[in-house]
Amino acid sequence: MLKKSLISLLTLVTIFTLAFGASVLLSATENPFVVPDSATAITAPSTVATGTYRYVSADITGDITVSGTLFLVGDYTITGTITVADGGSFYMSDGTLTGDGIISGGNVRKLFIERGGSFFMHGGTIRGNVADTNSGGVRVHTGGVFYMHDGLITGNITTSAGAGIYVDGLFNMYGGEISGNTSRNGGGVYLGNANAVFNMCGGLISNNTATDSGGGITLLSGTLVMTDGIISGNTSGLSGGGVSLQHSSVFTMYGGEISGNNNTRIPNANQQIGGGGVSITGSSAVFTMNDGTISGNTAISGGGVNNYSGTFNMNGGVITDNQAVNAGGVLIDRFSASSMTSFNMTGGTISDNTASNRGGGIWVRSHHNVIISGGYIIDNDANYGGGIYILDTGIVNISGDTVISNNTAVYNGGGIFATNFANLTISNSVVFGGNTAATLHNFYLHPDFTPGGNVAAADSGGGQGGSTANINWASVSIPGTHALNNYDINFIGYAYIPTMAMVTFLPGTNGTFANYVTYISFQVPVGTILTAANVPNVTENADWEFIGWATNPMTDPVGFVVNEDVTFVAQYESTYDGSPATGITGFVIGAIALVTLGGVMFTMVKKAGKTSV
Repeated sequence: MLKKSLISLLTLVTIFTLAFGASVLLSATENPFVVPDSATAITAPSTVATGTYRYVSADITGDITVSGTLFLVGDYTITGTITVADGGSFYMSDGTLTGDGIISGGNVRKLFIERGGSFFMHGGTIRGNVADTNSGGVRVHTGGVFYMHDGLITGNITTSAGAGIYVDGLFNMYGGEISGNTSRNGGGVYLGNANAVFNMCGGLISNNTATDSGGGITLLSGTLVMTDGIISGNTSGLSGGGVSLQHSSVFTMYGGEISGNNNTRIPNANQQIGGGGVSITGSSAVFTMNDGTISGNTAISGGGVNNYSGTFNMNGGVITDNQAVNAGGVLIDRFSASSMTSFNMTGGTISDNTASNRGGGIWVRSHHNVIISGGYIIDNDANYGGGIYILDTGIVNISGDTVISNNTAVYNGGGIFATNFANLTISNSVVFGGNTAATLHNFYLHPDFTPGGNVAAADSGGGQGGSTANINWASVSIPGTHALNNYDINFIGYAYIPTMAMVTFLPGTNGTFANYVTYISFQVPVGTILTAANVPNVTENADWEFIGWATNPMTDPVGFVVNEDVTFVAQYESTYDGSPATGITGFVIGAIALVTLGGVMFTMVKKAGKTSV
């Protein structure tokens, strides 16, 4: 029966090859905890040799070495250290492993899994263990394996790393909770070498604290693959409130949530760091986000993600509702003037992040390469650069179907604030729309500049100016303007003050104008009061009666004050008994007419002095 149980346990893990050629541990399909009938009952174990045993006695104060198989199934308290040796297996579904706050000297931890040993946690609690160096709760040695399906690891403390779990081997988490642990690095979980692997397929890592890095998880090296689960409410003092990546560590996120974490680091001229959700400080470290959510995290710098030295690839997922002084969503920082940090965005969404100073969505500091070829940067807010803020020599290339929309700057650069325009390249497929800033300006109207020309520093709204030769776009927030209109990209050289407005009349489908023209448009000075002479005559079609004009709502054009572009649409009623009205009705909001034609809603937008449907 034990063999059957172990074979069943192996089926817990489903390996599935996803995009990018990565083999990823997905989820547990079942959660067995079966004590075989052949298990020998023991009452005072110190060494569990070859064989299968179940503990059935009272609390244990001494240490235990497991070389065979041991099941802990009762609500017992063990205050000694358990060592799972090579070939040993320890199953825990109840009980408590505790140090009761007593400091264990050296590298002694509550549960030590040696090479070849396995620990299966289906319940119970590991708590209150205090170590004066590494690993307060569980230590997984290289070659050891820890499967966590349920249970609680809490209240453990170390002065160095891995208060909850220190991993040099393999840790698979399907459920359970790691919370309330405190360490210098990796308050909840710490990966200590290149062989360390942590597959997070579920469970909760919350409210852990690191005085330096990685309140929830620190990767000194090794690999973290996250397909589900929650990392939340953790705090760090230097970097990575949720997760900290160092050296050559690799973190791939396919799902799950990193939320509500906090980094308290106050940056200075020599050391920025930060990262409320995730920080990347290793020059060879790589964070790839394919899906999942990073939300509600806070920091002084980089509320969601701070890439301080390595590479951040964003292919999907959402970074949203994070907050910071600089870089509410993502901070592309620098370790030194000679280092080059990379951010590659091909998809996903960066939205609703807030920076009280610069870069609501993204802040790019000096000496970095940023390539954005897809995705959405929307609804972010900052004083400067609501969507993106680019400092000094930061190099940013934006292309593909990227959308930068509905971002807000209190002052300048609603969509993008670029300190040096020469370092910004935008393709003609990029869409701007709905961005706002303090004042709208029109680059085209400035007498000193032409598209592709140079902008003086004084006209850039706080930057250095520079060449606009590489700046193109598919659409802008204010039709007819250059992207440097301050709503989309920072520019204050010439204020856009409309002096003329377009008036348009549409006959609808149940009437005509003279000579069967499809519309009548003309410009008038802003403030003009329309008279009867401005209003065209309408000839109704058979069985239809003209009843007036509509903007929003029904409005008589005579006496109407024109303060902006406006469209009037002829309204009709059917005079045919029993036949439904199929005419054109509608209204106009600003420069956009919403029209119902034969029961179908159309949007008509005025461009270059005429209305198109």
